[in-house]
Amino acid sequence: MKKRLFLIFLISLSLLIACMGCNNKQDCNLDTEVLRKNDSLITVLKSEKSLNFYLSKLKEPELDSFKEEKETYRFLVLSSFGDYHSYRVNKSGDRYVITSKSFFRYKEDTLKHREIRIDSLSKERKTVVSAQSWTAIKKSLDDMNFWSLPVKDKGKHYYLDGVIYFIEGYTSEKNECTGRNYHVAMRICPEDSTRYKSIFKRISKLASK
Repeated sequence: MKKRLFLIFLISLSLLIACMGCNNKQDCNLDTEVLRKNDSLITVLKSEKSLNFYLSKLKEPELDSFKEEKETYRFLVLSSFGDYHSYRVNKSGDRYVITSKSFFRYKEDTLKHREIRIDSLSKERKTVVSAQSWTAIKKSLDDMNFWSLPVKDKGKHYYLDGVIYFIEGYTSEKNECTGRNYHVAMRICPEDSTRYKSIFKRISKLASK
């Protein structure tokens, strides 16, 4: 009798573990054509040095230079004729830190009532956030399927003088859906109601605390 009960217990435990695995398995829903285009566009972005131009102004390194960190994300807000802002989020030891900085291109000359070009980098600011905030950021990225998101939007919101919103991600372990360590997505003037724009509002608010 005891042997039979023990056998039933083992079978039940195996089923429970299997179900837990099913619940935790990520639903990739990956379009292989999107993945191919993403790889191509990321190569172009890096070869043209368009992204690196902004990073150099902000004195920000490439994300894969943070290989000692398990996971790092960077959020860039780049105005065509205005300022550049960077928010880098990562786990540092047992802390979750947002490193923020801005590159100011102009400031108002109140005496002459006009803007003057200054090309000035702000002082780097580090903000420690809670594990709950880190989890919320990760959830927002997962909700938009960041790792399989097209690098560029097929939508209509592209303007010559718009504001570009970049999201970059780097992980030490390859993403289980894409098999990639690095991904980047860019949107120009995304609508306020989108998940993409909402995460920037969350990051900016956390960094200002």
